[in-house]
Amino acid sequence: MINAEDEPSSADDSSEAEKPAASGNFVGNGYTLDIDESKWSNISSSIAGVDCAFSYVGDTSLASANFNVIAQSGAGGISISDAVELIQQQYVSQGYTVSKDELTKFNGYDAYIAAMEIEQGGMKLKMNQIAMIENDTLYLISYGSDSSVFDSVEPEFNTVLSTFAIS
Repeated sequence: MINAEDEPSSADDSSEAEKPAASGNFVGNGYTLDIDESKWSNISSSIAGVDCAFSYVGDTSLASANFNVIAQSGAGGISISDAVELIQQQYVSQGYTVSKDELTKFNGYDAYIAAMEIEQGGMKLKMNQIAMIENDTLYLISYGSDSSVFDSVEPEFNTVLSTFAIS
């Protein structure tokens, strides 16, 4: 877990905010998002196992920045705090190094947020993941890019993430 003196991730800037209205222009499996189509291309059909996936096209120098959402119903009535250990085990089994993580609020929902890195095919990738359980559904929002451009594209991720609402 992140120590109290560590800075919270930018993904949870809305920790005190109320839940946004579920009125985005992208409607997923139990959630909505506002997507600026001049900056994000819907690549959902090319990635198996995700509810949606978008690739950043707003600035082509920010190579391979993307995010996706997975919505899995049947969470069995557990809370996100109950699921943290299982989620952490998945990161380890997939080779991710978690640099910080925390149980917090995200857009008014109880959430587990993790920042991690992995090296694949000679590239160092940085990714954040937000996990929430609402209405017996596990929502996983993953977003990342090559680590060299992550900080530059993070404001674009945060713009979209701030609109995530469970319907």
